[in-house]
Amino acid sequence: MDLSVCPCSISPGYVVLMGMGVVFVGLFVLVLVIGVMGRILRGGRGNKNKEAASAETVTSVPAADTQDIMNTAERQQVVAAVSAAIAAYMGAKDMSGLRIRSIKRI
Repeated sequence: MDLSVCPCSISPGYVVLMGMGVVFVGLFVLVLVIGVMGRILRGGRGNKNKEAASAETVTSVPAADTQDIMNTAERQQVVAAVSAAIAAYMGAKDMSGLRIRSIKRI
């Protein structure tokens, strides 16, 4: 009793290779489509422009000036806001055990 569905003689190795080839070609096309969509959505800008802009931003504000910008009242407000956000994130009701040692602007 012959259980073959197809009367033609296609070797199983050929079917496996064709299946793997179709999968890899499909993945390659998918990577290309995602890359093109990413460039379209970014407006044609590359990562180099973003890195250069962030480097200019970082170098344009000296570190000593950022410390002088905030006075004591502003600093206390920032510490209160950060500690409240951390306590809300952690679900802490009692903030007496929470200690913020330093806050750095990034």
